[in-house]
Amino acid sequence: MRTTLHPDADVDNFRITKAFINEARTLKRFRARAMGRASGIKKRSSHITLEIGV
Repeated sequence: MRTTLHPDADVDNFRITKAFINEARTLKRFRARAMGRASGIKKRSSHITLEIGV
């Protein structure tokens, strides 16, 4: 596999230099409950960012 920034770089030598996770938007959903009621559910998401070094 060739990269455009480093055409001579070997993919096997790539290392993760930084990794962090940021909170994303929370989806609000409702779940049916007994006797016609509903309860809220928060479906959380996240953004994962990886920085690769040669």
